[in-house]
Amino acid sequence: MGDALDLVVEAVCRLPIDYRQFGIYSIVELIRRSGFELERAQVTAERIRLCLAEHPDWVDEWVRFSGDTRGTPAWYIEPTRDRRWEVGLYDGKDPQHVTIFPDRISACVEYVHRTITMLVDRPRQPLPE
Repeated sequence: MGDALDLVVEAVCRLPIDYRQFGIYSIVELIRRSGFELERAQVTAERIRLCLAEHPDWVDEWVRFSGDTRGTPAWYIEPTRDRRWEVGLYDGKDPQHVTIFPDRISACVEYVHRTITMLVDRPRQPLPE
């Protein structure tokens, strides 16, 4: 990876690592700092897939991040009993929009894309006066 778009994709793919390491920034702030909002249309599933395939340990970080998420609604990723992977939206009651994937990288690509899109699209909270 080398050009500016590749750097944005890499920053997006390593968000849970940066979130844990930099502790002072929210995940939304890290998404904004990644450049995702400016390059959103070009941060495709295929680019995310290529990056995660190069760094399979980052998939573990996203699975851990999903397990640590406490807010609702929130997307999640988890293994199934039959060694496939599930991605869905938990709204506090029942999982919705559940999709089953044959492998963890495919599931993680979907989870990353849906999670960052949802977080960026949330209305910004006004700063307290």
